[in-house]
Amino acid sequence: MMSSQYLPEDILSNILSRLPVQSLLRFRSVCKFWYALIGSPSFKEEHYHHAASKNDGQLLVEHEIRNRVKCSLLDNILHVSKYLDFPMEFTNSSTILGVCNGIVLISLNGVDKIVLWNPAIREVRVLPNNLRREEKVQRSRIGFGYDPKTNDYKVVRIFLYWDKKRRADCIDQSVEVYSLSTNMWREIKPSGIYGYGMFCEEAYACGAYHWLVYNHEDDGLFVLSFDMTNEVFYRTGFSLDASNKGRLWKLLTVNESIAIVLYKLVGFGECFDVWIRNHLSGDINEGYWTKKCSLKALCELGRSVEKPLLFWKNGLFLVESGAGNLTYCDTFNGKLRQIDVHFDDPLRVSNVFIYKESLFSLKTPEKSFEHS
Repeated sequence: MMSSQYLPEDILSNILSRLPVQSLLRFRSVCKFWYALIGSPSFKEEHYHHAASKNDGQLLVEHEIRNRVKCSLLDNILHVSKYLDFPMEFTNSSTILGVCNGIVLISLNGVDKIVLWNPAIREVRVLPNNLRREEKVQRSRIGFGYDPKTNDYKVVRIFLYWDKKRRADCIDQSVEVYSLSTNMWREIKPSGIYGYGMFCEEAYACGAYHWLVYNHEDDGLFVLSFDMTNEVFYRTGFSLDASNKGRLWKLLTVNESIAIVLYKLVGFGECFDVWIRNHLSGDINEGYWTKKCSLKALCELGRSVEKPLLFWKNGLFLVESGAGNLTYCDTFNGKLRQIDVHFDDPLRVSNVFIYKESLFSLKTPEKSFEHS
């Protein structure tokens, strides 16, 4: 089929799929054919794969300015490239919960309202209320990811219910899953959740959402994971030996694998130890932990290290080093470089995510593609 007088459709699609989202949004008005092509699920898939393969994405930084949460994008040299305008008001009790394929999950006013947002195409979907209302004192945790089998985005929410008179006793638990394709919540059996602890950190990788949980009973750690396709939970233990007692923990992702960073913020001579979960035969439920590296160079920063943030391109490990400054450590040669990020106002960095823009709509289900 000829898409124009000069170019076949496949060649035109290949050329357009390499352009940024903002250009494509303008080009939809060229003609009806271009509008249909750019809006097709297959083109959106092709565009995202090109964008994901040719760059490492930008950094989406959530930071606080004057008791308001703001979002900024940093380019590959950590300069502010854009301030993002969210169409609903952010308050200091709002936060970004996760990012998947250019779609951002946000909680507004604590967890009263949950929102999906694609900043590139400026689409927002406010999720309906959960099935269960807050009849008991409770805590909840939320995860977000993509299911390639059903071509759908899902939000999972774990509820833990406490007795009002004996707040220390958890008397019930429930799990609800939201599907973008149906715009509905449904309750599933919480099989695989066993034992209770303090949910510390979270991350999305390998088609599953992961929470790092501290178990009070044995003073240890484990990772609780939710498989987005099979909708089951599984638990991965992580042994803390005597030398790691008293250290802080951070759950991150490294090349689509989960990693645990053990560190201290006080004293010199303490390493940032990075442990990677290696999977066997592609099964996210099978694998083993290996120590990837010890980042001794970060000890030079002493008390100025606020917290680890993420692993980025080419083995760079990013940390917040006080007053909104970002420092990265090269995990290959151990060298440090401090970056002064110049925002409009003094800030406190809350979260940092790797962000790759996409055309994926929040209005209708999209065609399947492999997550990257």
